[in-house]
Amino acid sequence: MIRRSQLLAVAVALTVVASMTNSAERPATTGGHPDFSGEWVLDLGRSHLDNHFQTISSGEVSIEHREPAFSFLRTFVDKTGSSTVSFMLYTDGKEVAGTEDGMPTRQILTWSGETLVFLTIYQSPRGEARNTVRYSLADDGKTLRAEESFHGPRLTYENVWVFTKRQRSVA
Repeated sequence: MIRRSQLLAVAVALTVVASMTNSAERPATTGGHPDFSGEWVLDLGRSHLDNHFQTISSGEVSIEHREPAFSFLRTFVDKTGSSTVSFMLYTDGKEVAGTEDGMPTRQILTWSGETLVFLTIYQSPRGEARNTVRYSLADDGKTLRAEESFHGPRLTYENVWVFTKRQRSVA
């Protein structure tokens, strides 16, 4: 007959093995959260973009993430040229005031589970606009997904941007 202590030992061993397997499959973490650091290339075939963004032909994102610091640089290319956006925020949810295209902005970056939520609030003469982007990792950290929702007085759109991680070449 199996003793309780033997059952407990088996249960503990299975728990340890399961946690080791799960941690090997998860992307690297920083401060207990996923680490979004890397060079990312836009995958237009897997992205779902509003009509306003159909002219984009390529894009790249560079992220340096050392929790709680998060530095982001994104460049999109279309037939008229390229546009670049960058920001450096902390994931503590503290609001940061700034300006973009002459409009006052407030930006907030915070965690929702393993998802980073980036909110930008624009104040324009026509009213307030909000752009929320939810960043998450998939495919063992090889895919960056950005679900964007923009709502303003003149424009509303939803996008799903999918980026694949650029593999570093080994010299």
